[in-house]
Amino acid sequence: MAIASKQASRKSRTKAVRKTAKKTTARRKTAARKTAARKSTARRTTARKTTARKTTARKTKARKSPVRKTAAKKKTTARKTTARKSAARKSPARKTAAKKRVVKKTAARKSPARKTTARKSAVRKTAAKKRTVKKTAARKSPARKTAARKTAAKKRVVRKSAARKKTTARKSAARKSPARKTAAKKRVVRKSAARKKTTARKSAARKSPARKTAAKKRVVRKSAARKKTTARKSAARKSPARKTAAKKRVVRKSAARKKTTARKSAARKSPARKTAAKKRVVRKSAARKKTTARKSAARKTAAKKRVVKKTAARKSPARKTSARKTAARKSTARKSAARRSSARKTPSRKAVAARRMIASRLASSRPSTASRLAAVASATRHGGSYKNGLAHR
Repeated sequence: MAIASKQASRKSRTKAVRKTAKKTTARRKTAARKTAARKSTARRTTARKTTARKTTARKTKARKSPVRKTAAKKKTTARKTTARKSAARKSPARKTAAKKRVVKKTAARKSPARKTTARKSAVRKTAAKKRTVKKTAARKSPARKTAARKTAAKKRVVRKSAARKKTTARKSAARKSPARKTAAKKRVVRKSAARKKTTARKSAARKSPARKTAAKKRVVRKSAARKKTTARKSAARKSPARKTAAKKRVVRKSAARKKTTARKSAARKSPARKTAAKKRVVRKSAARKKTTARKSAARKTAAKKRVVKKTAARKSPARKTSARKTAARKSTARKSAARRSSARKTPSRKAVAARRMIASRLASSRPSTASRLAAVASATRHGGSYKNGLAHR
């Protein structure tokens, strides 16, 4: 019986070892290999169950057979040899070889070529589709929407909310405890004391004569370097070559400006431009006269419709090409320039107010200046200068 118990314990040990080995190997396998491993384990378990149905009498007879005894002896000798082998396995050369093998296996396992071929198989795709169909059917099944399940879900929610409230109440009570308050105060006191110490150390280190001397030396070095750079720049600017080049640039710019102004004035004074301007004026006046003559009701309505169509077409985004945009920009620029020039001609409100104040003071100071008010009023009205109005004083 002792031998049988020993054999049973050995069997259990070997089973445990096999289970751990199987788990590690199954963890390393991909999804396709895992399914195959599961099927093989299922077959093995069924076979094991069928063999386990044997009677105890047969088992005891089989255990007492000389064949099994010799097998047990062989196992013990093998165990002793494994103990010897373990010492040899711990050698650094064997360890490095084992590590290399592990690295190769992991690289082969993680290779995308194996996964893609296994994932793209038609059998796997159909199996995946069936699984999704089953899940959706189970999710939409009316058995899940029963009253019992709903009440259970409600109870779970109530329990969770109650537990949450309890934890918040406990936390608030713990925070308000005098022990926690005292600890918090002590922490604040310690932090403030440490801060004061560090500031005192820094201030003492800053006030040391060595640091002051170093700071002064840095300032002196920076100012000397700055003076050197300014002296170099000023010397380079005062060189006769730079001055001559600057003069030449100014002369070139002024000559180019004079040329452009001369060309513009000559082009404006040409008889061809004058004749074209006269023709434009004549065409405009003729068109204006025609529009005044065409004032019948039917023509007015037609003209209004045309104007409406034109505005609608103008506002359409299809017509806003780059050429039209540039033309619109130019017209707005011309309008703004004209507006600015007209604003320059009219005096500002401050100038008008200043002129009026001076005129009122002159009128109130001496009665002899009343004769000059007309000139002041004309100057303020027409936008002329006040000095020109009283120049004969």
